[in-house]
Amino acid sequence: MLFRYLPSLCLLFFIISCSIPTDINDNPLDYEATALLGFETPALVCFPAAQTIPTGPVTIKLFAMGVT
Repeated sequence: MLFRYLPSLCLLFFIISCSIPTDINDNPLDYEATALLGFETPALVCFPAAQTIPTGPVTIKLFAMGVT
C-alpha cells in the first residue's frame, strides 16, 4: 500500500527541494571573475581590505594561491 504513494511522494520531494542558488561568490582570487573585471590578482589577498572594529573579535579571510 505504501509503495503506491512512493513515486508521487518522491516527485513531490524533488519539486519542493529545488531552489535557485543565491550564493555570493566573493573569492577575490577567482580567475574568471577578475578576468571579467580586467585586472590580475596578487598571490596573497586579505579580504575585506579594511575593517572597523567597535569591540570584540573579527573574522578576516586570507586567500593564498600559487605559493610554492
